[in-house]
Amino acid sequence: MGVLPGILALGCDSVGMLGKLYAETIEQVAPGPPEAVRSSGQQESQSSGNAASRRRQLGRPRQVMVGRLVDRLFPVRRPGQVGSYGGEKLRPPWTRQRLQRSSFVAGALAVVGASFVITKTTPWEPFLSLRQIWATVSLYFPPNLQTERGALLTGVLQSLAVAVIATTAGYFFAVPIGLLAARNVSQRWVARAARLFLVIVRAVPELVIAIVFIVAVGLGLVAGALALTVGSIGFLGKLVADGLEEVPPTPREAVLSTGATKPQEIATSVIAPTAPMLMGNALYTLDINFRSVAILGIVGGGGIGYLLWQSVNILAYRTTGAIILVTFVVVLLIEVLANWVRKHLI
Repeated sequence: MGVLPGILALGCDSVGMLGKLYAETIEQVAPGPPEAVRSSGQQESQSSGNAASRRRQLGRPRQVMVGRLVDRLFPVRRPGQVGSYGGEKLRPPWTRQRLQRSSFVAGALAVVGASFVITKTTPWEPFLSLRQIWATVSLYFPPNLQTERGALLTGVLQSLAVAVIATTAGYFFAVPIGLLAARNVSQRWVARAARLFLVIVRAVPELVIAIVFIVAVGLGLVAGALALTVGSIGFLGKLVADGLEEVPPTPREAVLSTGATKPQEIATSVIAPTAPMLMGNALYTLDINFRSVAILGIVGGGGIGYLLWQSVNILAYRTTGAIILVTFVVVLLIEVLANWVRKHLI
């Protein structure tokens, strides 16, 4: 017992969540710049690199490297001039933006260090427990798919149905709220109010929301569906707002210059270009909601979570392993569907 199991559980979940979001964001990058870099002889890994990739392409002659070392040891600057040698820029100026970025990085590192101090943990502590973690994981395999086969199938279908309903209802409300929360679409005070609403919704854990709905409507799938719908609005609304704010302003100005109205401009230059992102986020929310149903079952929300709670209570590890395996298969199918939709229909 302690904070370390919670850190490891949240860390594993964050790897999947952030990795998924990063992958879909990178897939939205226009193919032109990477193709231009590759056409100059760069390798595939270098085509997605930074200022370092440029130096590899241009070469780093020895005299330039020596000159850089001299400039660093004995900097000679004129007012407002950045030190250089051989025509190569050595150090960017300390502009306000660079200071903000550096301060943010330093602050983030300080927060991480303080977090280890507060939780009384160390970065290497999980590695010292790898043997115990592996021994515990091995208890769940091979999965037992026979004992609770009927209940397992029913629970999966119920959980998937609840996830579909919650995602659809949440998407219906999240898109307009996300439009209102995007600072480049709505007025400033409207965007702030919408952002505050999304923060309030996300601040309440889904378990607490589920308990509220259980008291209101009773135990069962309805309470779970309502709780997941509220959670979907907060999560998906945040993703929609952040995605819409990344839309470049130039196409929007071009559409307005043709005499289009504001709603027409939003539909053609904001919503249409972000359609893959919106669809991808919706399917990703379906993924999250299906996995969350397993948690909501613990508080009476129904679905596969009830079977999971029973198997954990009676230490039926192999039955729990079967639930994990079935959940993995469903999530994998959702991922395949999301990739197919984004490739063929959008």
